[in-house]
Amino acid sequence: MLARTACVLSVPVVQRLPSQTRRYLYCRQGSGSKAMTHANFNKIFEHYDKDKSGAITGEELNVFLKDILNSVKDEDKQATADELDTFKKTVLKNCDVSKDGGLQKEEIALWLGLSIHIY
Repeated sequence: MLARTACVLSVPVVQRLPSQTRRYLYCRQGSGSKAMTHANFNKIFEHYDKDKSGAITGEELNVFLKDILNSVKDEDKQATADELDTFKKTVLKNCDVSKDGGLQKEEIALWLGLSIHIY
């Protein structure tokens, strides 16, 4: 288990994910409140972890981060290669606790501010 460290970016990440991605993250509970479940977190992680390595790396990471960037842009504009590169460097610098060049489940949970125990 990774130690809890500061993994802070100015983008409220969960709210910035594309709608098809967000639908996996949340489920309705009780009186209309939204809460993350372990199962939903795993679904979204598995969506991006195509090689089932346990980390989002390489092109998987590029797709994940590009989805986030594009979700905050106007619909007719896409993230440029330079924007993606800058965003990736920022995310890895602040969130890649293991310094392996990718994001493990625990690192993404910390980044998103989730209190999900990953087993």
